[in-house]
Amino acid sequence: MPALNWNIFGDLPGAGTTNFEMLCRSIIRRHYGQFGEFRALLNQPGVEFHLRLDTACALGGPGRWYGWQCRWYDLPSGTNIGAARRAKIKEAIEKTEQALPGVTDWVLWTRHTLTRADQDWFYSLDTKMKLALWSNVEVEDYLVGPAEVLRDTYFGELVLTSDLLTIFIVNPSPLSVGDGFRRRIKLSMRSACSIKRLEKSAPGLVYAKWSRS
Repeated sequence: MPALNWNIFGDLPGAGTTNFEMLCRSIIRRHYGQFGEFRALLNQPGVEFHLRLDTACALGGPGRWYGWQCRWYDLPSGTNIGAARRAKIKEAIEKTEQALPGVTDWVLWTRHTLTRADQDWFYSLDTKMKLALWSNVEVEDYLVGPAEVLRDTYFGELVLTSDLLTIFIVNPSPLSVGDGFRRRIKLSMRSACSIKRLEKSAPGLVYAKWSRS
């Protein structure tokens, strides 16, 4: 399987921070949501989403309670995150302890692997929760199985924008695409869109069906 093209992800409509959070949240929900109580609340203090396990899985057994804080950090790989970002991470951990005192595992999920200095600082923070660092490595590892569809959604080479989909609404004819674009469709509009692929009857053709959410 080819490596993820993060340049495509960075060019998606919307803020990179929001897209990264949505991607990470969808990965966890698709892989582990069925093993416990998954929650993702707007303006949730401390973490973007959390999962309290009631069934054993790869993350652990019943009673384990994970919280994820996702940070895009538009910085080159190998760059220290700096004092201001460190302060916000520390504040997020403290808020999690106050709002969700039962959380056992706190994961900081960043775009790039943190530098050695930042890792040493992070793991030295005083908290009863078990701390963990995830990065783009975990994103790539998890974009398989139930989350494989997210690989096409966020890292596809063909972007269906609202302007292009308007053409389909007026004239819903098949869109001819090359082999390199098949299975790589990004839906970048707020309305819900469904894609029907005619692999057997018409290879290389993709139909877009538009419906309002």
